[in-house]
Amino acid sequence: MQISEYGSLLLHTPVCTIGFVLDDSPFQFWVALRNGSINAFSQLQVIETFDVGIGYLDDVIYDEDSKTFICIGDEGFRLIDVETKESLDFQTQILGILYKIAAFGSTKFFVGGSHEALYEIEINDGNFREITRLGENTFSISVHRSLPVILYSSGSLGSYTAVINDLNNPEETIISTLEMQKVRSAFSPDGSKIIQLDKYIRCFSFPDLNLLWCFSETEGMIKHVDNTDWEASCSWSNPVFTPDARYVFCGSPTGRLYIFDLIEGKLIQAAQAYKEGIEHLAISSNLRVIISIDSKGLLKHWQLEGLANGEYPY
Repeated sequence: MQISEYGSLLLHTPVCTIGFVLDDSPFQFWVALRNGSINAFSQLQVIETFDVGIGYLDDVIYDEDSKTFICIGDEGFRLIDVETKESLDFQTQILGILYKIAAFGSTKFFVGGSHEALYEIEINDGNFREITRLGENTFSISVHRSLPVILYSSGSLGSYTAVINDLNNPEETIISTLEMQKVRSAFSPDGSKIIQLDKYIRCFSFPDLNLLWCFSETEGMIKHVDNTDWEASCSWSNPVFTPDARYVFCGSPTGRLYIFDLIEGKLIQAAQAYKEGIEHLAISSNLRVIISIDSKGLLKHWQLEGLANGEYPY
């Protein structure tokens, strides 16, 4: 496996999130900016800009089936059709500021934020219901692809990660608790594992929630660690998985890009990608391109060799 830098671009506006689209789209990837716009890129050139118009953006996801951006900001919700440029506003009245969003197919999505609640919202009519109470701030939400299960990380004075096992009769299972700072977590594409990122990277099995391994930048791979009361003094990027759930990519607070084999439970590659911490990562569907953004807004475009067509050359 080989990663080489294709080019870079300094963005002068804080970034909300990033993502790729499938190969049949006129643009390759997108970058959602905090100022309320989404830039569509081909290579490192902006070819189109979508003005979301709901103030400061908190989170954006892209639904491939409907070719729609689902956006939340400090002035509400908005759906933007990429092909027609038409938008749909939600009149749903939810107290507090919403921070994170996750989609469940093309019919509903889940949001969590400052009101200490997780909401389920129907895309067709905007109807919503409160599922459960969270911590004050929601750092990440992940939906299991085949089960009615939600994974989220939240907190204020302290942070924790939990699983909601049944959306109809919500019942939480706490995976881990930490002191301060933000935590990110996500299901692997096959739903068999959970990755949590804070000061460390931790991999849990699902549904039994056993800690499989833990990685520290200073200590390397750790197998036997207590799951609770770990100080989370710094944060990693969002985890990015290959579609077959074999690999996960993570960007560290020290600017290093790590690649882990989830089946073998080992680190297979590490590269110094930035001088600053990496905040956002995304990988293309053909496993040939990675994009990343650091805390200073430096966007990098990477060529990835060795993962396409099911190759695992190491």
